[in-house]
Formats: sequence, C-alpha cells, structure tokens
Amino acid sequence: MCGLYVTAEVFSYAVCLGLRRFFSYAAAMALWSHARGRRGGVQWGLSIVMKGWFALKKFGALLFAATLAFGYAGMASAHVRVEPAEVAQNAYQVFTIRVPSENEGVNTTQVKLDVPAGVEVSRFEPYPGWTSTTEKDADGKVVSVTWKADGQGINETEFVQFLFQGHVAEDAKELVWKAHQTYSDGAVVDWSGAPDADTPASVTAVVAGAADGDGHGQAGAASADASDSDRDPLTLGLAIAGLVAGLAALATALLRKKSR
Repeated sequence: MCGLYVTAEVFSYAVCLGLRRFFSYAAAMALWSHARGRRGGVQWGLSIVMKGWFALKKFGALLFAATLAFGYAGMASAHVRVEPAEVAQNAYQVFTIRVPSENEGVNTTQVKLDVPAGVEVSRFEPYPGWTSTTEKDADGKVVSVTWKADGQGINETEFVQFLFQGHVAEDAKELVWKAHQTYSDGAVVDWSGAPDADTPASVTAVVAGAADGDGHGQAGAASADASDSDRDPLTLGLAIAGLVAGLAALATALLRKKSR
C-alpha cells in the first residue's frame, strides 16, 4: 500500500509541474500577441489554454490508470507464491517460494509449504539464517517443508525466497501449493484459499512435456523464469511515469525556447 501512495504522489507532482509550465507558456504567448497589437491575441491564448486543459485531463487520466495498475500489481505480488507459474510434465524444475512479511509490528519467523501430489521434491538450497526441515510419508516422499528463522525473522519491509528442486509427474495437471506463514506473535496466515480469496494458494499450471527425454533440461529455464518474475512492477511503473513527465517537461522547454 505504501508503494501505491508513492505512485500517486509522483503522479500528482508530474501533472502539477506540467500544468504550471503549460499555463505559464500559454499566458505569456497571449500577452505577447496582445502587446504586439495582434487581433484576437487574448482569445487565441485562452483557446490554447482550454485545448491544453482537455488534453492534459485525458493524458492525466491515462497516466493515473497506468500507475494504479502497476501499484496494484505490486500489491498483489506481496502474496506468498511459488514460481515459475508454468512447468512441463515429466520435467525437473527449480522452484522458488517467495515469502514477504506483511503484518506490521511483528516478524515472519516460519513458513511451511505443503508439497502437491504431482511433484516429488528432492533438494533444497541452503539459506543463511534459516533452517529447513522436511516431513515425509510412509513411502519416503516429501509432503511438506518448513523454513524456520534462526533469529528474529523478517519484518514488514523485507522478504525471503527459498529455492528447491523437484520432478513433475508425467500425469500432473496443476500444482496447488498451500503455505502457512507464522509470525512472531503466534499468528498463522494460511495461504490455501481459492485464486480470488484474500489469502490464495499459489497455483502452478502444468503443460504437456516432450515426448522423449528425462526432463532435466527444464530446470535452467524454470530458474530463469522465476528470476524474471521477481521484477517489481511498481518500480517499472514509477520509471515509466517519470520518463513521461520528463519528456513532457522537455517538450515544453523546447517550445518556450523556440518562441523567444
């Protein structure tokens, strides 16, 4: 939510700056025309102001909608989730579980991930400051893994992500990852709901794999996809908004210089 406030503030500053420079330019042109005795100088300036006002309103609405979209995308990505979003059947994959801490004033100290039936997890990447333990069924299959902080855990401005490797079953259709996030005050958030729930489970789609081969080649691609998915959409939105505002200011300055 804080990122959304920052986005709105940047948007407001950019629009106000553009309005101030535009109206200053239009007023100066109107007075200059009137001083030189040109007929209709003031009316011409007012018409420019009105046209510019409607154009800026339309531009501002589009820019505000875009920045809100990026802001809400950033907020949605704060859920506990497992990447990549899509994998192939009969393939070895490197998965990433991303855990942000959302509750204010308390730390995330533990997260437990239930392993779906359609994947066999075998390896885990060590993460400094956290210890992982697994739970297995009677056949020796990992059914859950728990990462627990050795110290105070992470606060609401931080996140952690853990990597693990698994083999997707040949007949898997989708992988539903249910996670249980524990805070330092004892509260537990169950990320196990439907996609439209407040605390949805992370879902990985499974597509048909290659007809032959052992699927080992998929791991590298999955890792790259997981890395790409971690790019912050809010940061991208702010960058685009800043670029647009900068270009608008540059165009106004060039027009002012040309009129002198």
